[in-house]
Amino acid sequence: MRHRALLLPPLALALLGAVGFGWAASGAIEARTMARLARAAQAGGHDWLRIEVDGLSAALGGDAPDAAAATAALAAARAAAPLAALRDAITVAAAAPPQSFTQPQPQPDTQPAEGAAAPAIALEILRAAGGVTLIGVAPNPHPRHRA
Repeated sequence: MRHRALLLPPLALALLGAVGFGWAASGAIEARTMARLARAAQAGGHDWLRIEVDGLSAALGGDAPDAAAATAALAAARAAAPLAALRDAITVAAAAPPQSFTQPQPQPDTQPAEGAAAPAIALEILRAAGGVTLIGVAPNPHPRHRA
């Protein structure tokens, strides 16, 4: 019984030391993760990015100028801190609404021959600060013939 009483103070001291070491180590890990993420954001020109680190978890936020910038910032953060659990809270700044253009319907005097359908053509133009994207569908000028 006396031997157990002698072991109790050293065990309690070791437990307190382990808790203190863990607390200090978590602060160092957070600081290192924050520094890596901040350097990656600065190197990529993502000055709009907000970073919050809690242990091995990092929350990324802010208003990205466009979707490409948001994707680039998230990829840079993943490369800078591969072990961190990243939470993506990045929003994309509102862009002009997409404009959609479609082929006008043929006039009654220009109807295609019976049995032949006019090809459907659709085009969407998406304009953002970084450029213009065209998305659309056009008929194939060389359709495949099945025998």
